[in-house]
Amino acid sequence: MSIEKTILSSLIHNENYARKCIPFLKEEYFKGHTERRVFNLIDSFVKKYNTFPTCQVLLLESESQKDHTEQSYKETEEYIQALNNEEVKEKWLVDETEKFCQDQA
Repeated sequence: MSIEKTILSSLIHNENYARKCIPFLKEEYFKGHTERRVFNLIDSFVKKYNTFPTCQVLLLESESQKDHTEQSYKETEEYIQALNNEEVKEKWLVDETEKFCQDQA
């Protein structure tokens, strides 16, 4: 699993990590179109509801967007469904996320 996918997965499965790190993450830090779309779905949800979405909520939010093709939607859906709840050491992940943000900035 890539660091990008680990970050996105942890944003929806580990609220403590997510609250620490989401303020420092930006759309442009994610290289792929699908990763950017998923980050934007998460970020928009957090800004609106001040809580973190589940995979199911992300799927529904993605489906309701009209600004993507059927292929793009399928790729996003598959990506979201692959965001599993693997346990990752939070301290390590925070350090890696900080490094990721610095490298991308």
